[in-house]
Amino acid sequence: MIVEDSRAKIKDMSEALGRTGRGQTRASTCRQLKNMYELKVSFKPRLLLKPFDGTETTAYFCRKTERKHLLQSFYELYDDPRIDYVLYLSGSYDFFLTTRSHDLNLTNLGLEVTEKSLLYERIYTIPDGWDRNFEQGVQNILKYEFVDGNLPRVTYGNLDWDEVDWKIFFSLRNNVRKEFTFVGKDAGVFSMTVKRHFEKKIVPSCTIANYFFPKGYDSYDKVFLKINTNYEKSIVSALRKLPCTSYIFPVEDSLLLCLFHEKMELVLELIRKMEETDILKDHLLFIPLIHGV
Repeated sequence: MIVEDSRAKIKDMSEALGRTGRGQTRASTCRQLKNMYELKVSFKPRLLLKPFDGTETTAYFCRKTERKHLLQSFYELYDDPRIDYVLYLSGSYDFFLTTRSHDLNLTNLGLEVTEKSLLYERIYTIPDGWDRNFEQGVQNILKYEFVDGNLPRVTYGNLDWDEVDWKIFFSLRNNVRKEFTFVGKDAGVFSMTVKRHFEKKIVPSCTIANYFFPKGYDSYDKVFLKINTNYEKSIVSALRKLPCTSYIFPVEDSLLLCLFHEKMELVLELIRKMEETDILKDHLLFIPLIHGV
């Protein structure tokens, strides 16, 4: 229900779950939601700004110039307020990061930029069935009918936001469910003003990221892929056959995928078969060691 309405109220969730009779209190729904977040079955929904002129996000793959102090470099990137997302990778490159800053000089941080691209509208899949294991999900992908067709790369023109919109966005960015009363205190406006701006300005300009990891986020290993394919739209749909959320980052000439899995051999077999059937033209594979948001 939170996927359809990120700010769904506990009362509405209880009614949707049929918990309105004697002994079926809203408190039990509230406890379940709290447990879901504590067990990392899901995370609170997040706001991601769509690509508008002047506020586009740029994605970088980087290598450390000197092959030492890589972990220290990761933490320097993580602590840099201009960087939105960073991965410390094992593979051909050392780091993947995203930023909306136009004055980020990575060479000053001892990094060589190996690839740079605009990052377009991100996708976070929600599984179409939670009660399957990863192997069943892989088999379902291999049975999928792939059709030619790539994702659009769209920018949305000028962003018509004022100072209040930006304050509301930053207050809600990591938790769309935050009470408007508290957002209003952050933004210096009344809660009804927050509600109006959220519905009319923030939501149309953002992607809301929802997450689902049935065994808990920490139960899954991760693989980060850069792929070239003519079947991007079908791949997005097929990834919904996996039991948990996948992250999809469209860049200018390829797709970046963060897959959560339970067995690397199955990931490699999936890649091999998708290459044999020409679904994938080529790919690079990385193992994320640490990430920071």
